[in-house]
Parts: sequence; C-alpha cells; structure tokens
Amino acid sequence: MATHGKMSAFDGSKESWTSYSERLDFYFKANKITAAESQKAVFITVIGPRTYGLLKSLLQPKTPQDSTVTLDKMKDVLQKHFDPKPSPIVQRFKFHTRENIAISKIL
Repeated sequence: MATHGKMSAFDGSKESWTSYSERLDFYFKANKITAAESQKAVFITVIGPRTYGLLKSLLQPKTPQDSTVTLDKMKDVLQKHFDPKPSPIVQRFKFHTRENIAISKIL
C-alpha cells in the first residue's frame, strides 16, 4: 500500500498540538486508514518517543495498549496537556489589575 505524505513526530516548538492533530486526521483520510485500531497504531507510531512517553504518563494507571483507551481519549489527554484552558480566576485577576498607560483612553 502506497502512502501519501509523511507524518513527523510531534514537536511543540514547531506547531501546536491542535494543528498536529488536524494534520494527523488528514493523513488518515489521505491514506484511507479508517479502522479504529489501525488509526490508534499509526498515531502511537508517528507521535514520536517523547510524546509517547508523556502520553503513557498522562494515562496512568492505564496504558495506550489498553482496549478501553481510544484514539480520541489519547488525543484529548494530550490536547488538555499541551493546550490547557486558561483559568478564569487568573484571567479575571489580569483584567482587574490592568494599568492604564499614558496613550490608552477611557471611553
């Protein structure tokens, strides 16, 4: 089976996790990888050793090989790690402690 394109290992200094995940979905479509187990195997293979080690740590006590751990679950765990939601408390603090500078105008 000929493959279209090549997926490199995830590198957070070059792209966001969201972007990598989207490219991976297109890779699956281009190569007609539709079976869930095949997608999971390809995902684990292409993310690279550093991201795989991180994934194993984040999934503890389960492992990526567990049948209960789906591809969506693995992607979600990594999404929450690499792109966490900002804390509303911190954002509120930043908003209320903003200082007006000389050029800013109050409407």
